[in-house]
Amino acid sequence: MQSYSSFDSTVLVTPGSSFMLSQSQPQTPVTATGSSSEIDRFPREEFSFLPHILQILDKVETGKNEQEIKAMMRKLKDKVNRCQKILDDLPGADLSRERQERLKNEDKEILENKKFVVLKLMVLNDVKE
Repeated sequence: MQSYSSFDSTVLVTPGSSFMLSQSQPQTPVTATGSSSEIDRFPREEFSFLPHILQILDKVETGKNEQEIKAMMRKLKDKVNRCQKILDDLPGADLSRERQERLKNEDKEILENKKFVVLKLMVLNDVKE
């Protein structure tokens, strides 16, 4: 019997077929505020489905304990639903990448203008004193 518990390469071989998995570098979640509470809202380990799928495949391959397989499938479905909720709650997720970039640039411009005004007021304040 072939074990699915771990893999080290980008190809996952199952009896009768193989699947190519892309290896992408994990990216740190970017948040508007950058606070740790924002990062905690986006737990990366929640989005790891492969170990659960591999465990289910192991159980299906043995064909034993159908109730346990059903329970594992329910857990996987619940996990997918939790992840979907996390993604739905992300601010700006409903906007296209171009729109997000445009809004970011607009906000940067507003920030630069405000910094300029504050700097100008500080200089004027120094001149008066």
